[in-house]
Amino acid sequence: MKRKALALGLALVLSMPLSMTALAASSSTSNNSGNQTQETQQPAKETPKSVDEVVKSTPAGGAVKAENVTLAVAGADGTAKATTLNAVVGDKQTEVKAVVAAVAARPGADSVQGAATVNNMLTGTASPQFTATVVALAETKGGSMVVNKMGSVKTAAVAKDALGNTIASAGVVEHVTSGSLIMWMSVNVAGSIEYVEGVVDPVTGAVMGAFKGTPSIITVLVLA
Repeated sequence: MKRKALALGLALVLSMPLSMTALAASSSTSNNSGNQTQETQQPAKETPKSVDEVVKSTPAGGAVKAENVTLAVAGADGTAKATTLNAVVGDKQTEVKAVVAAVAARPGADSVQGAATVNNMLTGTASPQFTATVVALAETKGGSMVVNKMGSVKTAAVAKDALGNTIASAGVVEHVTSGSLIMWMSVNVAGSIEYVEGVVDPVTGAVMGAFKGTPSIITVLVLA
C-alpha cells in the first residue's frame, strides 16, 4: 500500500513541471498571437482651415496649430498664393536670421545704419531699445543666433491706446519672460500681416504688442 502511494506521489511530482511548461507555452503563444493582431491607431490628421474658421472655433487666448491655418500671401509678382501660417512663420525666421547676420557682418556700424537694418525685420519702426538689443545679439551670437517659435494663439484681448494703435495681448506664453527679445507676427482681421516687437507685462506676465491693424492670430517669436 505504501509503495502504491509513493509511486502515485512520484508520478504527480514528475508530471507537474511538464504541465506547468505546457501551460506557460500556451500562454506565451496566446500573448504573441494577440500582439500580432494588435494595431496602433494613428490620430486623424486635421484638415487645414482658413483664418476665419480657426478664429471662430478657438477661444480667446487659445492655442492655434500654425500648420493647420491657411492664408493667402502676395508673392513676388503680386499674385496672392495660398499657404499655411507655419510656412509664413518659417520664412520670417529665415529672414530675421539673415538680417541679424547682416548686422553682425558690419561691426561698429553707426546707429543709423543699425536701426535701418533692424527695421527691415518689422512692419513698423523699431524702438531704440529693441534695435540696440538686436545689434548686441548680432555682435555676440552672429550666425549662431536662433529665432525660436514659441507658439501661435488667438488674440486674448485688444484695446486702443491714445495714438490709435491696437494693443493686443497673447496672454501668458510659456518660457517667455520679461528678459526675452520678443517679436510678434500677427494675422489681422483685415487679412494683413504685421511684424512688431513685443513686451511682457510686469504685473500679469502677458505678452503684449502695439499694432496698426487688429490681430486675430498672433505668433510669438523669441530671438536668442
